[in-house]
Amino acid sequence: MTAFGLSAQETVGDSVIQELDADGNIVFQWSSWDHIDLQDCEQTDYPRFPSDYGHINAISLTEDGDIIGSFRGCAQVLKIDRPTGSVEWFLGGSKSDYLIVGDPFNEFCGQHTAWGLDNGNILLFDNGNFCLGDRESSFGQFSRAVEYSLDITAGQASLVRDYSLDGTYLEFTRSQGSVQPLSNGNWLIGWGSGPGTSVTEVNQAGEKVFELRLSVAGDVSVSYRAFRFPFPTAD
Repeated sequence: MTAFGLSAQETVGDSVIQELDADGNIVFQWSSWDHIDLQDCEQTDYPRFPSDYGHINAISLTEDGDIIGSFRGCAQVLKIDRPTGSVEWFLGGSKSDYLIVGDPFNEFCGQHTAWGLDNGNILLFDNGNFCLGDRESSFGQFSRAVEYSLDITAGQASLVRDYSLDGTYLEFTRSQGSVQPLSNGNWLIGWGSGPGTSVTEVNQAGEKVFELRLSVAGDVSVSYRAFRFPFPTAD
């Protein structure tokens, strides 16, 4: 790590994805060291560089079985081919295969959760910190859920829609947070360690249809992620 002005004995922690079978045998393994350039992650000024430079915080599977990974430390989302492990594309960060267009804030950063939707779009929870560009200095820190459509030929990621709490673009979730796409097109958003609201569900028009506040002794509780699932019932 001397190339980064650090000691040759510096501890470096990779982000690793593993798939295990029912017997606990590793049938697939992927490491950020083999696929992500550390210099791309250093530029975000993420405070855990290099001990946790990638900081993978979410994986999900696409319809065709590929992997979508969220790397907070690099402000990047990757699509990883399964089972070869090759990176199909990088979205965001200093090395992106897509130019973000139509988004007035020009970037996402510090994100949690990322989903490849059935229509090929990408949905993620954009925390809005450790940004590479001038977003924080120009617009302040705020968090949102955001969806992009990907045009591979043009190399563009176009804003489809986003949602900040109450539409203010002021409420900020320093860490944690999530967004879940629901079957009816709504988004279920968990606000993590940020504002005074824990969970919000919004429809495709950006209107609230559900809201929840979890609190302890009057203070809002920190909830890492929120999900909506059918409640099991007895036969």
